[in-house]
Amino acid sequence: MTIHVFYSYAQEDEILQKRLETHLTVLLQQGAITAWNKRNISAGTEWMNQIDEHIENAQIILLLVSAHFFASQYSYGSELQRALQRHRLNEARVIPIILRSVD
Repeated sequence: MTIHVFYSYAQEDEILQKRLETHLTVLLQQGAITAWNKRNISAGTEWMNQIDEHIENAQIILLLVSAHFFASQYSYGSELQRALQRHRLNEARVIPIILRSVD
C-alpha cells in the first residue's frame, strides 16, 4: 500500500523541503510513498484547487515549520488549518518538522 504524503511549507523554505525530500528518495523509489508539493502544480490550473485536492488525499501531512511558514497567509491560514482538521478526524497524520527556530 502506497502512502500519500503532502508537504506544507513556505516558498522561502523550498531549499529545505528539497533536502528533506532527498532523504525520502528511497521510499519514493520503492513505491512506499508518493509525495506532492507546490512545485507539482500544473501550469494553467487553479493552484489552490490542486493544493486542496492533495491535502484531502494525503495520509501524511508534513508541516515544515519556520517563521516563514507562520508568516505565509496560505500555508498557516489554510493548509495548516485543514491539516489539523483532518488530523482531529483521524483522516491523516500530521507531522510537524521544525526547519528553523520560531521565536
